[in-house]
Amino acid sequence: MAATPRFFEVQTMTQSKLGSLLVAFFVLGTLGCLIAGILFIAGNVDCETEKDEEDCGLLSAITLLAVALIFFLITWLLFALKLSITVEDSGCLEVTYYPLKSEIKFRPDEIESAEAVDYAPIREFGGWGLRANRSAECFNMHGTRGVLIQFRECGEDGKRRKNLLLGSQKADELAAALQAAKD
Repeated sequence: MAATPRFFEVQTMTQSKLGSLLVAFFVLGTLGCLIAGILFIAGNVDCETEKDEEDCGLLSAITLLAVALIFFLITWLLFALKLSITVEDSGCLEVTYYPLKSEIKFRPDEIESAEAVDYAPIREFGGWGLRANRSAECFNMHGTRGVLIQFRECGEDGKRRKNLLLGSQKADELAAALQAAKD
């Protein structure tokens, strides 16, 4: 039987109002393009001359179906985006930003500190998602709370890994789990 993690959180794009509106927009856009494409294929299109009619309808239908495909792929990405944060019983931190970033792991001895913080995603990182500025990488889905993780010096050159800010709806719990794993 697998051990229960100290902390576990999964965030998706559809958990926020903005994310839900984006998904609705792209779903409606996909449906609109598909319906328009089907109507063009069915021949309900007016072109200027009879000679151009066949080429015009087919080209319009292909264009609309291509736009529908793009809308569908964006919609799929919005539904598929998932930020998963786990602090295992062993104290290891696992972060996955599916489907854009595979799982990354940090051992407790790599972490210097973990602090729950308020931050401004747009001002500090240019928005939500996989972001970075000069001092930190940021993985977030929505909200303005997160955990700022500072790493210990690593390697012979004594260079430190960039700080990591994990957006979390349970920032205090995450920081406490990381601090407990470190001690």
